[in-house]
Amino acid sequence: MLLFCLLILPVMAKDETIGILATVNGSPVTLADVMELTYTKEAQFPQFYKGEVLQKELWKARKEALETVIERKLFFEEFKKNEYKLPRDMVESNMDALLKAFNVTSRNELENILREEGKNMGEFKSKIHESIAVDALIYARCYRDVFVTPKDVNSYYDSHKSEFTSPASVRLSVITIKKTGVHKQNFEELSKALERSLKSGDLETFKDSVSLYSDGPNLEKGGDIGWISVPELRKEFTDIIKDYKKDTVYGPADTNEAIYFLRITDYTDSKVKTYQDCKSAIKEKLTEEAKNKSYDDYAKDMKAKAYIVYCI
Repeated sequence: MLLFCLLILPVMAKDETIGILATVNGSPVTLADVMELTYTKEAQFPQFYKGEVLQKELWKARKEALETVIERKLFFEEFKKNEYKLPRDMVESNMDALLKAFNVTSRNELENILREEGKNMGEFKSKIHESIAVDALIYARCYRDVFVTPKDVNSYYDSHKSEFTSPASVRLSVITIKKTGVHKQNFEELSKALERSLKSGDLETFKDSVSLYSDGPNLEKGGDIGWISVPELRKEFTDIIKDYKKDTVYGPADTNEAIYFLRITDYTDSKVKTYQDCKSAIKEKLTEEAKNKSYDDYAKDMKAKAYIVYCI
């Protein structure tokens, strides 16, 4: 689909179009070649970056794309060197798929679009042919022999259990009494009174106390702050929680800014996902990692044998 950037890539100034960023065995790689890969991403950058940061991100994206263009040029050189051939109808069928995907209704419409951008059908077909050839060779050289066995998957699961473990979580309702808040004059007395009255864990008593005294959020919900992963709780909270029994109230938890009374509304223990639940995702992950490594190794070897000159 990246090739369809040929249709949407704006006509650049002449110096930008022919600006050579590198040569690969004497063949130039231009800014236009690189921007066929980065155009969509670059169009989004101004929403997130400005000034020098924008320029830095633009060149970062272009440098990454430059390496991809160089690698694909080397793959295509190998394709041609070995005189490989594509099935006759493959380019045409891919062109038809592209036209459909981008709502271009006919070859005539495509020719008009290309003409407006200063391009022609021959150039477009050549680009598609090159892209298909490169993808086919990458598959043959780097991906086809990648195979992840059930043993690999099981071994990864056994040695990475933490990745598949959901931590214990607690749902809390909280009363917050700020030390510099509206109750600062009778702070100590209020703390002791609440400690006594909330011991029972009674829900209505807790809700009433939230409404009357809490400086915290969600007063209309009885101080409910929702689910929190137990490992993410403040140390001052975990220091006073003896267990996570439902409807139990703990407090006061004393911190620099306030004291807190915590009501355990609900609790779920940590849970390890079963191997059956995880095996498909693990296989996909290991396969992708193996493909990337195979590609990187092959590309590195091609680059080592090539004559590459960078002009930036």
